[in-house]
Formats: sequence, structure tokens, C-alpha cells
Amino acid sequence: MINFFYFLVLMSLCNLCYADDFGKVRGIITSEEDGLPLVGVNISILNTNLGSVTDVNGNYTILKIPSGKYSIKYDYIGRATKIIEDINIGASLSTNLDASLKESVIEGEEIIVSGKRKIIQDDITSSTVYMGADEMSKLPVADIRDAMMLQPGVFFDPIPVLSSGGRGHAGESGSGEARYTIRGGDQEEILWMIDGSRTQSLTINARDAGGSFMNMNSLAIKEVQILSGGFNAEYGNAQSGVVNVIMKDGQQQFNSSFQLTYSPPGQRHFGNYVYDMSTQKEFKDHMVGLFYDDSLNIYYSDTAFLYLDSTSLNYIDTKYDPGYSGPIDSIYYGEPYLDPYWMSDYRKSQIFDYRQTPDYDAILTFGGPLPILDKKWTYQISGQIKQEAYALPQPRDSRNWENINIALSMPINEKIKMKLFGMYSQETHGFVGNSDWLMAAKYYRGYGSVMQNNARLLSLSITHSLNEKLFYNAKISHYSFLFNQMPNRYTNTTSPGEDYVLTLWGYMRYPEFPDEPFDKYFTIHDVEERSGDITISTDFTWQPRYEINLKYGFEYNYNQIHSIKNYRFTALSLNENEYQDRNLHEKINPIQFGTYLQSKLEFETMILNLGIRYDHFNPNFEWFDSFDTYNLSINADYDETLDPDGDQIDSNGNIKYGFGNVLLQPRSMLPSSNTISPRIGVSFPITEKTVLHYNYGHFYQMPPVSRMRYFKYFRPTQLLEQIIEENRLAALENRDPMHIPSVGSNHERVIFLNVDPLPPQKTVMVEIGLKHNFNDKAYMNIVAYHRDIYSQSENVIGLFDKSYYGHNPFTGTQSNAITDTPLHGDYGDSRGLELEFRTLSQAGLNIDLNYSFSKVMQGRASPHKVIFDSTGTPSFQWYDEYSGFAYKSLLIERQFSRPHILKLGLNYTTSNRFPLMLNDISASLMYRYVSGQTYTYLDVNDSPTTYDNHRYPGLHFTDLKVSKSIYLGNVGKANLFILISNLFNKKNIKSMGDSSYNPNVVQNFVETGEPTLRNIGGYDMSWSIWYAPRKIEFGILYDF
Repeated sequence: MINFFYFLVLMSLCNLCYADDFGKVRGIITSEEDGLPLVGVNISILNTNLGSVTDVNGNYTILKIPSGKYSIKYDYIGRATKIIEDINIGASLSTNLDASLKESVIEGEEIIVSGKRKIIQDDITSSTVYMGADEMSKLPVADIRDAMMLQPGVFFDPIPVLSSGGRGHAGESGSGEARYTIRGGDQEEILWMIDGSRTQSLTINARDAGGSFMNMNSLAIKEVQILSGGFNAEYGNAQSGVVNVIMKDGQQQFNSSFQLTYSPPGQRHFGNYVYDMSTQKEFKDHMVGLFYDDSLNIYYSDTAFLYLDSTSLNYIDTKYDPGYSGPIDSIYYGEPYLDPYWMSDYRKSQIFDYRQTPDYDAILTFGGPLPILDKKWTYQISGQIKQEAYALPQPRDSRNWENINIALSMPINEKIKMKLFGMYSQETHGFVGNSDWLMAAKYYRGYGSVMQNNARLLSLSITHSLNEKLFYNAKISHYSFLFNQMPNRYTNTTSPGEDYVLTLWGYMRYPEFPDEPFDKYFTIHDVEERSGDITISTDFTWQPRYEINLKYGFEYNYNQIHSIKNYRFTALSLNENEYQDRNLHEKINPIQFGTYLQSKLEFETMILNLGIRYDHFNPNFEWFDSFDTYNLSINADYDETLDPDGDQIDSNGNIKYGFGNVLLQPRSMLPSSNTISPRIGVSFPITEKTVLHYNYGHFYQMPPVSRMRYFKYFRPTQLLEQIIEENRLAALENRDPMHIPSVGSNHERVIFLNVDPLPPQKTVMVEIGLKHNFNDKAYMNIVAYHRDIYSQSENVIGLFDKSYYGHNPFTGTQSNAITDTPLHGDYGDSRGLELEFRTLSQAGLNIDLNYSFSKVMQGRASPHKVIFDSTGTPSFQWYDEYSGFAYKSLLIERQFSRPHILKLGLNYTTSNRFPLMLNDISASLMYRYVSGQTYTYLDVNDSPTTYDNHRYPGLHFTDLKVSKSIYLGNVGKANLFILISNLFNKKNIKSMGDSSYNPNVVQNFVETGEPTLRNIGGYDMSWSIWYAPRKIEFGILYDF
């Protein structure tokens, strides 16, 4: 059976059989005089080799039409030829096009009519957005990412998910960046594809914290498909949505476009400039001759008394040391000045005026017939260079992207076409965890990392028409992503016990000023991971009858995940043997196999999409067998009685604690999983202008492999100081370093470890919708949906959220040492109502309105603790609704749940009736309202289980884009535009203040609605309170 399975895989050259770029056209041809069907009418799509002939019922179907705009010709002896122009063919969709032909005695008579774009597509049985250049031009955006975020069901959450408190409360930006969701499904639940090839790996790391992959060349894109409702059986390993980006093919005529946008430098946050001497407390505190009166809360000028420090040869103000009783070496009476002892050359070198960096984005695309080889072959080349300034200081001056795409279309003959596509993109990004709370990093620019990420995609596809009713599409592709998180050029290191003061959590403060909240050094990440897959795919599309379309495919996916290195260092050393944290550094190859059958039954009164999908996932790696001891770093054979010198190595060579012990632990292969997913979609054309649809389906997705292999080995900083010093002495004395024993319970150990073979995550989705066309003047769509979510393996929230405990073999007792672990069993749901309304005028004013009412909930059914006894038998403890840490057993809103989202767009285009300077001007205005995030405040009368009883104020954004088209005759067309984000410079509250350490912040916000602009130490936080201010971009788009 297994051999037969692999035989099918290899013979079919298949892998992930995802959506292609082909649509079809179908219809009935009748006599204009009596309405009877015409048999034998020749139908051809102009400028292609595609066509068909009507059958005995006058029906015809043409398959394998690449999405785009076409002219279709109907030819019949004795009747006038009819050509219908501007017919839009959508990917994976049927275009119904009926025609009637009149009798004619004039040979060669042609009737040319303009095709009417169908407002409602009958065969769409779920919520789907098709967004091309025309749709994007009507929005106040300059790139495809921002255009996607304005679509129904899509929400760009400006508060990152990966937060220290887990909920991503405003002000808790954690280790991530802003993310997007589709109908309450997190970013990792969404499948991304380019031309039907998957472009995401099975692992998650820091680069996945935001939607940076969406920064693509918008001129290279033909269309973006966003499936936010249930999707057909051809899509697998996605729970919430599918985004398929269809890239442009070359045409037979040369084409070229160039776009440049520019935004001048400026402060990209509200509040005070973070290095403003007049508002920042630390500057005032370190002015010689300036003092602070605690009773009056004011600063005042007075005489300063200084003494000379013989060690540093600096004059030190006695106000830093109120107990100083030594001699005074200098007295200062004048105007206060900034103390050079505090503003040292080192500290000064860490200050960067982030307001001086502009934004720009330059994109280019060109293509046409290939000048060599076959003239029917075409190419399209696109490239992009983009820079984005940071709103706050980062380890780099700016975030930068570069990418290039190349597409070759190679028709072999009338029935076979090949396409080669290649993409390379690079992103370089300065990355600071908890970036909204930038206090610690304010005077150390080396705080954080630089991420340099490279993505590659290479695919070759073959489309072969076996006959008019059957074709297949075969594809081989390779996607690869290299994640590289590294020290930045401002990273500094020091030596144990020298130029720092170590805090409880390992932060390294300025030694002369240990009580201020600013770090002089910080931990350093050095991570390199390559992930991706090799794909060979095939699907078959068959039209056995006019009403029936069948699609069958199956897939085999060979994934590659290689953790080349994953270290975290203190600032004491970058030597790989002197790490603080590390991973296993292994290479694995998970395997996926899936097969599906999808049918589309198109009748006059009903269109039925029926599908079923089977998925097989083999982790294909070994994991640890036993968790009875409380830590894998333990060698249970270590005998303390055989260790007289106490170095934790006994006379048999057993080391009590060590990373080598982890590698000796027995492991075995993780179990495979098998899932079956039914998918049903029904569309009922009630009238020509009204369609009702219903969709139901099961959707499975494996947890990220990085969560299945959750692991981190840790050595405390105090131990590491001794190890580094011993290594230094051993090198000087030309000997091997001695083993440094751990002291007490804070020994080197595994602190993150998965003890649960995580099963597939499941979502059951249902939606019902109604579309109506108001006589081609307006369009309305109403959709209600519900997503039921099971067996989720949520990310661990902060420290000690989900943990496991084991037996201590040295004491014979249960250990209380905590090891974080992800556990499955979490659940939730997402439900909502979406309303979309837009007018359809070709010129003048158009209105585009979409509103969603939704709620996204999450609950915990996974354990809080797993406790293994000495035999390895687990017992479990759960949170209850009174638990102190976030009341985990309660069903609560997810952090990106926003009950009300309103988007109102107005687009006005002037016509040629206006004076020359005023015609061809387009103005797009978009207003957005988003409900605020929930938060909890317990009043004296509130129950202990009260949760999410308050909400931040709603967010109001207004964006404007004004463009002017200028026609330049034979040399092309230019489009000049200006884009203004947050037009009215609205202050939208993002954070109430430093709620983590100041207990009065939440109460003040509840009672007054005002945020607290200073933290508990009195330092300014105003720069973290509000979302972005007004931003202006200028641009030009040139087509030639």
C-alpha cells in the first residue's frame, strides 16, 4: 500500500495543488429571430488559440482561459458575426456569456458590442475579493498591502500579538510588530500563495510577527484573490483565509510602468521627541545647577557643588550622592548645563535623530515579446526598492526592502504552454522587542537586532489541453526563506564584572547611574534558519457535460527546516561556547500529502460546489520520549558521593547538569496525522440581479513546527560570568577550562520544552450571504458567518503560563522548577455580520461602504500545569475562573477582536467636460472607524471573574488621495498623486500609559478617559500613547 502511495505521488508529479489562474466562459447561442439554439457556431477568443463549437443544445464551454480581459467572436454561416469586447475572465470562475445571432445576406458583416462586466458572479459560493489595478486605483493607498487591509473581513491590527502580557494590550508590543487577521483568524492561520505556489514555511520566528511579506511590487501584480469565507477543497493547511497573488505575464506588445513615492522626513509619532531636553526627565535630572523639589514637583536653579573623582577624573555633582561628605573641588553658580559626566561620549554616540529619515518606494515593471528564441514567448520583469523610516529609534536608520520578479511565458504549441517564474526579495530591518516601551533602549542603540531576511521562489508550470473538455496543470516549485537575526553595528560587548551593573532580570545598566531605567548593554541574538519546501503539483480539470465541472488533484510537499544556529548571548561575549540561550540546531524534513476532489454543478437555478479533501502530515523528526525528570539537562546517573571536589562531575564522568545530557536523552518519531475535510458551497440565483449563497466546511492546519519543537536551553548570567572568566584564565594559562558548577536551583537547564505531540488544529466554518445588483447602479452584499475553533495550540503567554514539572532524581521528591511548554486544547469562535455597499458609476461620485459587526473569542481548555511523577505518569492542573493570571478559564475576547469596523470610501473622477487642467482628476477619501480594544478594571463591587468590562475609545482614521492623469501622446501617460494618511491629524489612543508598574493608570483612564503621560518613575511616555500622526506622500506613476 505504501509503495502504491509513492507510485501515485511520483507518477503524477504532484505537490500542493493550489488554485491556478484559469477561468472559463460558457453560454448558449440562439437565433435572434426565434430564440432557438444554434448548433455548430464557432466561438473563438481573439488573440489566443482558444475556442469551441456549440453542441446540439446551443451550449458551449471554453476552459483554460488565463484571467484577464478578452474579446470573444461568434461566427456562423448565414448570420452576422458578433464580437463582444471587454469580457472579464476571473481565475477559478465561470463567466456566463449568452449571445444571439441575426440572419445576414452580407458576407463578412460584423456586429461589435461592448461586454457588460458582470456585477454578481453566480458561481462564487463563499466570500471572495478579487482586487486588481482598477480596484486599487480607487483607494487612498499607494501599495498592495494597504489596499488589502481595506477589504471586508480583513483587519490590520496595529497592536502586535506577541506581547509580554499575552493579550497584546496597548503599550505591550512584545517581540512582534503589527499583524493582520481575516475574520478573526490570526496571521498564522492564513495561507499565502504566489501564482498558486505556497510562499510560507511551516515554522514561525520573529519575522512572522508582522505582515512584512505583503510588501510586494504592486505593478508586478495582476490580481490579488482574498478568500475570507469557506474555500474549496483544493486549499489545505489553512484555517481562516487564503491570499493568492497572481503575477503579470508578458504580453505580445511591449509595456512598461514606473512608480515613485516619497514622504519627507519628520516625527512619525505624537507626543514629545524622545531626546527633547526640555521635556525629558533624565536631561533635567542631570543638569548641573538644576534641582528638583519633591514637595512642589518643580525644578529650580541653585548652586552646584562638585567633587573630582580620582578614578574617572570627572567632576561629579554631589546631588547624585546626598550622603557625600568629602571635599568640594568646584562650585558652580551659573546657568544650568548638561552634565558631561552623565552625557558621556558613549551615551552621546547612542542617540539618533530618527526624524531625519525619509520614506521612498521605487517600483518598475516592463515586458513584452522575448527578443530571442520564439517570438510567441513573452517576459515580464519587475523590481522594487523601498525604504521606510522608523517611528522610534531602532538599531537601523530605516527598514529596507528590495525585490525582483521574472516571468517567462512559453507556448510550446496550441495545446501546451509553459511558464517560468522566479522571485527574490530581501528585507533588512532593525528590531527592538517591546518597541513601544523603548525606555531601556533609549541610550543604547545596540539594544535589539538586525533582521536580514531573504525569500526565493522558483516555479515551472506546464498547462496541457488534452482536448476541449480536459486539461491538466503540472508545476514544480521551490520556496526558500532565510531568516537571519544578528547583532547590529551598534552592538557593544564588555567583560564580566566590568562596565555594567547587573539587574535582577539580566539587564546591564550604566554603572555610574544604576538607578535610572536605561541600559548600557543588552542581550544579543544570533539566529540563522532556512525553511521552505520543494513542490511538484498536478491537477486535472474536466468538463464532462455543460453543467458539470470536475477538478481533481493531489499533493506531496517536502519541507525543509534547518536551524543553522539559534543563540542568545549576554553582552559579555559573542563566543558560541559562551551563549546564554541556545536551540537544538537541527535539520528536519516534515512531509505533507493531500488529495482532493472538487466538483462544480452549474444549473439555471443553483450552482453547487462540492469538495472533499484528505491530508496526511508526517512530522518526520524524532522528539524526546520521557519527561519524568524535571529537566532534560539532568544526568540521573550522576553520583554526588563520587564528586569530592564539588565540580558536579563524578568520578565516572557523569556531569550533573549540561547541554550534552540533553543530546543523550532517548527520542523517537512523532506520530503522523490524517484528516478529512468536507467542503460545501451553494449559490442560488434568485433573479438575474439577486444571488443567495451558503458555505460550510472543515479546515485543518498543523501547529507551527517551531511550536512542535519548542525548546530552549538556558544558563543564568551569574553562572555565565564565571564560565567566561574561567575560559579567559584557561586561555592565558594554556590549559583546558574547568567545569563551573551551577549553584542552587538556578542552574543551567532547559526552560522551554514541548511535552505534547500537538494534533491538527480544526476550524468549522459556515456562512450565508445575499448579493443584489440595483440595476447596475449599485451593489450590495450581506454575509453572516461563524467559525468554530477546536484543538488550538496557542502560543505560550509570558512566563509560567503553561508549564510542566517533573521528578527530582537527586532528592527523590517532586521538583518545583518550571519549564514552559505549549499544550493543545484551546478553543474559540469568531462570528460576525458583514455589509458591503457600493455604487457603480463609471464617472463622477462613487460610494464604497463596508461595515462588519463581529466578535472573536478564545478560551482555555488546555492545562495550566502538567506534572510528571517518577514513572513518567502525568497529572494535570487547570486554571479556574478565579485564577490570578488573566483568568484563563474564562471565555474572553481575543486581542484583535473589534466589534465594529466601518470603512466608508468616496471616489470622485472628473470627466473630459471639465477644463483641461481639471479633467482626469480622481479624489479618493476613506474614513475608517474601529472599535477599541477591551481591557479589565475591577472596581470594589465587581466580581473576581469580571473580565473585559471596559473598552478603549474607538479609532478614527481619514485618508485622502488625489491624482491627476496627464496624457503624453506616443510617449505614455503620467499620473501624479498625493496621499495623506490621517488627514485631520486625529490623536487615536493606543495606550493608557504604563499600566504594568503604575496601579493608578487604569483607574485614572476609567474615571477621566485620559492617558497617563509619565511612567511610575516620572519619565515621559507621551511618544507611546497615540497612533501615527498625519503623513504626506508624493508620487508619480508613469506608463509607457
